[in-house]
Amino acid sequence: MTAESLEQELDDSIFNGILFAMINDSGPQLSINASTLNDREALATAIQGITAVGLGEEKIQGLFGPLPVQYNLKYQALIYIFNVEATTSTSPEIIEKGLFCALFIIFKKEMFHLIANVFSMIESLLNLYQKSYLKTEENLQLNTLQLIYEDLVFKLKIKPRVRVFKVKNGITVEFEEKKVILNGDLIFIIHEKNKKIYFYQSVSTEDEVKERTLKIMKYINRSEYQETFKTQKLKSKKKLKLFLEKNDFTIIK
Repeated sequence: MTAESLEQELDDSIFNGILFAMINDSGPQLSINASTLNDREALATAIQGITAVGLGEEKIQGLFGPLPVQYNLKYQALIYIFNVEATTSTSPEIIEKGLFCALFIIFKKEMFHLIANVFSMIESLLNLYQKSYLKTEENLQLNTLQLIYEDLVFKLKIKPRVRVFKVKNGITVEFEEKKVILNGDLIFIIHEKNKKIYFYQSVSTEDEVKERTLKIMKYINRSEYQETFKTQKLKSKKKLKLFLEKNDFTIIK
């Protein structure tokens, strides 16, 4: 599967593919790049990731991260470390300890707040997959790793959201259901797929209130999305309503 087809197939997912690396007789080696990263980015990330978690030290296993993706600030990675039985190595140490393996899960950095909520679940699933499907060196094939990755994406079912907030009298409320009351000093909509924050303020709102409520919106952009989302003002309440209805929200009067 090419990077382009992978990106298109998983367009609505918070994940952007996988890398697989291991330490064999000649040292760290990137074996699989099934992600949207180019080869330079993938290779540097694999080497840096393995180095960061101990370069194959004994008894290191589990999920680590997030780690930066080298040469590409848009992405980060989780790294899952495990060992499998070595069958082709001539190194006595590798034969004794097993083959040190690293599976990287690539994602756009603004999506980490979603991944953090299910970090333990990701690790539990990867532990299960490793015990079931990745026991020996012969199992380390692209098809097997791709199936594991796709099953992980399917089971987590985490997709970019459209989030609607209201700020009124200094209190910020996020509408958890698809029902919105438009009586705030500021209404803003975070569209995670578009990487934008759309906002509306009535022209009658006092300037001091406008400034104070916009600071709240900017704080959420900074704390949850590392200020990577652009903002766009909706110039009328009619446009706000049309935008909400287009995204399947019900407006309660």
